[in-house]
Amino acid sequence: MQLKNILQKIKPKAEGLLGIDINANSIRLVELSHFGSSYLVEACVNITLDTPASDDLIVAMLKKTVEQAQCNTRNAAVALAHSAIIFKEIKIASSLSEEEIEAFLQFNIEKYIGESANSISFDYQIIETPIRIDECVMLRLITVRRERVEKCIKLLRAANLYPKIVDIDSCALERAVRRQFKDIVGLIAIINIDVEAILIVVIDAEKTVYAHEDFMHMEETQSVVQIIVQLKLKLQLVFASLHQRLEKIVLAGEKAMLSELRGVVNDQFNVQTVIADPFFGMKLSPTVTQNITPAMLISCGLALRVADGNWN
Repeated sequence: MQLKNILQKIKPKAEGLLGIDINANSIRLVELSHFGSSYLVEACVNITLDTPASDDLIVAMLKKTVEQAQCNTRNAAVALAHSAIIFKEIKIASSLSEEEIEAFLQFNIEKYIGESANSISFDYQIIETPIRIDECVMLRLITVRRERVEKCIKLLRAANLYPKIVDIDSCALERAVRRQFKDIVGLIAIINIDVEAILIVVIDAEKTVYAHEDFMHMEETQSVVQIIVQLKLKLQLVFASLHQRLEKIVLAGEKAMLSELRGVVNDQFNVQTVIADPFFGMKLSPTVTQNITPAMLISCGLALRVADGNWN
């Protein structure tokens, strides 16, 4: 089920949406617009940043990137890191309307999270289950410190962009992979490997069943051998928490482009391993370069929110 917007602003309707993935070492931007029943990739840019990058540098590079890519829209979706989010499952009455659910959460947020509603931004999704027990449904409460959301909005506005959606990077990964693999059977592990972080998201046909993000030193992900060492440690935790084997591993992020990584992961873990193709089935603008596409999975997943239609 799609998450509702953490952030929702009213602006004139636009054809496209910018998905902007800002991480420790890069800014990745994808612009998508509708093309018949599919999408047109209007722009795809990956800009490397010096570490650590100041807010002023990020703003300057955002402006430069949007101008160089000749983007057709200033409407943008951006992601918060999965590690910044607190998830909590609670039981609520199934008879509540959306407005009543939001009012209930607003009033009870401190009880569940231990912080005032004034310092927290929250969202939620209903967890679909075969039966409803005691006239209740399970709800996944998604919370983040308000200052993190406000910082994202401030950066985009300083770059003369219109912040439309604040999402979560793990949700963006899931959205893009579900589009590439429409008929999912069993469990798929999405492994997004960047210079200083590995984000693992496991999904089944309906939902996310596991998600975890680890940060590390740059030198720990420089080679295929080093990455395999990290994945052995991290996938042990994944395998221990799952009740069935993985059917597929999808590699994404900057390090997914290492030439031997796919084959080594496939052999080491005895799981079919593929490279993410976020633009699968889409029409590409002549300026789009294909060789960086695995790194663009989060930004493409953000730009796919153009299909929601309720953020305008």
